[in-house]
Amino acid sequence: MILFIPQEVDLGLGLFVVTPERAQAADFTHPVDIMSNRMLISRGLTQVEPWAFLLPLGSFVWVAILAALLGSLSVTILLPYSLHVETLSTGWYSNATRCIRILMQQGGL
Repeated sequence: MILFIPQEVDLGLGLFVVTPERAQAADFTHPVDIMSNRMLISRGLTQVEPWAFLLPLGSFVWVAILAALLGSLSVTILLPYSLHVETLSTGWYSNATRCIRILMQQGGL
């Protein structure tokens, strides 16, 4: 059991939770002041690596992505030549960049 002596004050400089045991042992008051202080420090200069997007995936994955891109590009370019002449209305540039636009999830030109 904690003895409570009148005329003695203890200050708490942190956050306290009032539990039933603490409420019986001491008289709690409202906080006098609540301050939110922040400290700003610099981290130093950051160096930007322009090829950092290559790091999350391994070299085999990048080779597989490029092979799939080249394969789908060749199919996109060669497949319209097996169709009728009326379907060849799109130019070679649109056919060549279609796979890249899909891979990059960009809109049409």
